[in-house]
Amino acid sequence: MTTLIAELPPLRRIDSINNYLGMVGNVVDYITHIDIPDSTFASPPSANSVLIGALIRHRFSNVEVMANIRIADHNKVGLTALIMGGLANGIRSYLLMRG
Repeated sequence: MTTLIAELPPLRRIDSINNYLGMVGNVVDYITHIDIPDSTFASPPSANSVLIGALIRHRFSNVEVMANIRIADHNKVGLTALIMGGLANGIRSYLLMRG
């Protein structure tokens, strides 16, 4: 099976959620996974990649979501809670990055 991953920009403005989901809708039929970066170049603000991934997963059930998490931004307890919340919302793939 071929895996096709599209990396989307992080969601930066809360008032553009429908536009963001529209962008996902434009590519979802051509890919198997969506990769959501946590925050490009560590520049805030952007919505949490796990939560945005859960939103995408609930709207588009035919695509897997891979959430990127900068581990420098979380302690062990917070990281565990974040991943457990993602798992409860159907996010099974994570890319943990140090910086």
